[in-house]
Amino acid sequence: MNELPKSIVTRIKSCRTLPTMPGVALRIVDLCRSEDVSLGEVAEVLKQDPALAARILRYANGSAVGVRGSVTSVQRASVLLGALTVQTLALSFSLTTSMQATRIGGFDHRRYWRRSLFCAASAQAIATFLRTPSPEVLFIAALLQDVGMLVLAHTLGTEYTRVVDEAGAMHDDVVAAERGALGFDHAAVTAMLAHDWNLPSLFVEAAHASHGGTPRNGPPGAAEAIALSSYIADIFCVEDVALASQRAQAVAHGLLGMTREDLEQVLASTAQIVAKGAELVDVDPGPPESIAQIFEDARESMLALTVRSSLERQALEDVSLRDPLTKLWNRAHVDRRLDALYRDANSTGSPLSVAFCDVDEFKKVNDTYGHAAGDEVLKHVAKRLAGALREADLVGRYGGEEFVVLLPKTTPRDAHRVCERLREAVGGATMPLDDGRVVRVTISIGLASLAPTTTSAMELLKGADGALYVAKRSGRNRVCAA
Repeated sequence: MNELPKSIVTRIKSCRTLPTMPGVALRIVDLCRSEDVSLGEVAEVLKQDPALAARILRYANGSAVGVRGSVTSVQRASVLLGALTVQTLALSFSLTTSMQATRIGGFDHRRYWRRSLFCAASAQAIATFLRTPSPEVLFIAALLQDVGMLVLAHTLGTEYTRVVDEAGAMHDDVVAAERGALGFDHAAVTAMLAHDWNLPSLFVEAAHASHGGTPRNGPPGAAEAIALSSYIADIFCVEDVALASQRAQAVAHGLLGMTREDLEQVLASTAQIVAKGAELVDVDPGPPESIAQIFEDARESMLALTVRSSLERQALEDVSLRDPLTKLWNRAHVDRRLDALYRDANSTGSPLSVAFCDVDEFKKVNDTYGHAAGDEVLKHVAKRLAGALREADLVGRYGGEEFVVLLPKTTPRDAHRVCERLREAVGGATMPLDDGRVVRVTISIGLASLAPTTTSAMELLKGADGALYVAKRSGRNRVCAA
């Protein structure tokens, strides 16, 4: 479930170099949680941080607000902008300032903040295109979606920076490398921090949405906007603009049904918002002419993709929904298919079962044979699982050494038989390594089936996860049902 190990949580919370949420920003967040908060109270808190107040005034005087005359008081700025926008700006200004104040050797801070800025700008551009209320809220949510990377760099040092350096150029490659080496990704760290900082729930769940999860709260399209923003940021931040553009086009179509023209409109808006946002959060996006050239290169690449055959376009879309290591479906696709199957089962009364599979003692494999061998084990397990399933079933890598299997129209009894077949398919074969050694791998499986009391697809998945815990605690290499 991409949950953080307790040891990592302890290390993060005891890290002395990790910046903390500034006090003024925390007080504004707390104030804005109250239904009867007055803008006068918000203004008084802002005055306690002159630098923050000055930036709020500068924003209020910008073209984004569009008022005549100059705004010279924090009180008037708060009235013009509203409590939600002030809260959002306070978070973005305060957090980026505090986070930029520290440096970790070996971590590319300029690349990180530049990419975060493009994520933020594109999320706001997408939200504006979708006519989502308060698109500036998604600016800050997307700006902070990868802050877990900074936290891990502070906490783990070279252990983490090596993982990032050895990953591919695309952000998906970084996520896959984290999951392979650490057993979780930085989104889980971001979500934990947002929760600890008592930020609105959208910010917590936005972290999960950035790499495959789906927020339960927030305005329509928020999850999709944040997820897509990561792919759009790649366009402006990697050398292979053509591949990044085509991936973004495939994901935009798959998530939101956007056409090439729609995405071009979003990219143009992104470039405009970046120019304004760069000054606000004090991040250098690069020369305007360079951004303009990337935009033109992206347009050409997307146009080239549009004229290709539908099969080629589908193949590229599939790549964006596949786990880079195992080539199974990724977490985002599994979550969407589970939601669809849950709705279908509820409307038709058909059975539905979900299995959560976990490689037994995977950490020991990594420690004994190395991470490269661990990757081979994951690919081996993925191949055995896929080969033992029926055509209608779906298997995906959910994170680290965890796999989820969706069994539509499958009763609890039949699902148990399928899971036993999966367990035997993995445990019944050994895997030779390049150095001549042999690894025997087993899996534990937790199974849950739709019941009259089940209220959501997530509840079904959590039931399977709970049953997996029982299987692990009972000795591993077994199937347990919820």
